[in-house]
Amino acid sequence: MFGPKNGVYWVSSKKDPRFNKSWEKPGLVCWGTPDWVLEWIRNKAEELGLDKTPDDLTTGFHKH
Repeated sequence: MFGPKNGVYWVSSKKDPRFNKSWEKPGLVCWGTPDWVLEWIRNKAEELGLDKTPDDLTTGFHKH
């Protein structure tokens, strides 16, 4: 009943779809954005040669 549930973490940007990504993993809505997602965002910006991420970038988690 309590604890992590299977779901989908996602990153999304309409302005730059190269940042659109999702992962199926256990998690909790109340955890916020995990460090590994933030690291992926930083690495993606670096890979693309960008100084900053798109201003419409959003992250989230949706449980199944």
